[in-house]
Order: sequence, then C-alpha cells, then structure tokens
Amino acid sequence: MIRLVTYNIHRGVGLDDRLDLERIAGVLRAARPDIVCLQEMDVAQPRTRELDFPARFTELLQMQCAFGDNYHFDGGQYGNATLTHLPMEFVENFPLTVQEDAEPRGCLHVRIQTSQGALAVFNTHLSYNDSPRLLQAQEITAHMVGERSLLAGDMNDLDSAPAIQHFKSVLQDSFRPTPISPGHTFPSDAPERRIDYVFTSRDIRIRRSEPLDSPTARIASDHLPWLVEFDLDAQV
Repeated sequence: MIRLVTYNIHRGVGLDDRLDLERIAGVLRAARPDIVCLQEMDVAQPRTRELDFPARFTELLQMQCAFGDNYHFDGGQYGNATLTHLPMEFVENFPLTVQEDAEPRGCLHVRIQTSQGALAVFNTHLSYNDSPRLLQAQEITAHMVGERSLLAGDMNDLDSAPAIQHFKSVLQDSFRPTPISPGHTFPSDAPERRIDYVFTSRDIRIRRSEPLDSPTARIASDHLPWLVEFDLDAQV
C-alpha cells in the first residue's frame, strides 16, 4: 500500500497569520506519507522571510524534493513541490494556459519507482479565474498517456464544474462523497466545499481517500490536507 498526501499550504501561513513550516511538516508527518504533493511553495520570497521551502521541507520530512517553478516575482519563485522517500526517476514541469496578465500556473510531473512498479505523479494548482480551468484540465490529461498515473492538487473548482467533469471522464475520482462525508477541504476552519482532489488512472485500486481533519490542520493552512491510500497491483 502507498500513502499520498496533497496539501495547499497557503505559503506556510496559518489562519493565525503565523508562518510556520514546522507546523505544516508536523501535519504531514502524522499522516506517514510515502509521497507528498504541496502547492503554494515559496523560494526566496520577501513575504515569507526569503525561506527556501523545498529545501526546508526536504530537511523536515527527510524526503527528496522536486520543485516546479511557475511564477517569478519580488526576486523569488513560487510553485508546486512533490516530495518522496522513494526513487524519483523523471521530473518535468510544464506550463498551463492562463488568461492574459493572470498568475502563471503549471503542472509538476514526477515518475516515482515504488515496490509495486512505476507511478507518474502529477501535482497542480489550477487558476483561480473560471475560464481557463477546463483548458488546463485538458492540457494535463493530454500528458497522462501510457503511464499508470495519479493527479493531485488544488483544482479551485467544485465537483460539477467542467474541469472536474473532464478529469472524471478520463480518470477515476479517488473519493466517493456521501452525506456523512462530503470531502470538504476549504476553508480549513469550517470546511464547506471541496476544491482539493486526487484522481488516478483506472488501474489503481483505492483503499482510502479523505481529508485529514485535526485541530492543527484546521489552523496550519486555509486548506485541509487530503490523504489517499492505494495499490498499483490492481487488475481492473
């Protein structure tokens, strides 16, 4: 079994306005993940004390890290990162289409070698603006060809939206909402909607998929993290 957590960390700043990467790392360590997908990662940004987030999480989690740099401003970088203690064989960060003058977005593609075989992990943070998200979703799935794959991230969209419906037409949603467990992840202190997802190719067997809700997670970021447990050896 493999455990993956995806987490929009809100630049490491909690709902108490405190920048605390150690607190984020504590939430992640409690989940015992093999793979971690993080969004809103800063490098050398004045707003976050010019910290190198990928280097810091590499140290805190004792994992290797691939960073996808999507946006340069204020002398620093901003993007997504994927961390794992498993062998990492391939790293590619590709840009996504955005509206003119909008914040650049990208998708980080990492191939990881597990005890059950190779897994392509795609980590993204789709645009806040409505119009490009379906196109961004189509661009991502066009890259997910010929590999056993998993897509994780902050999709900034609800289940009924065209981008999410496109993902579901190509991949399987790892989560099955119920009235008892709707899977809400945002805002973290009083979750009322689901905008964080994990989708997989249909040759992956899902064992567990749900947001991680704890007192610390409810304040460490404005999103709750999401945990998925799965196997690659399913025959479907």
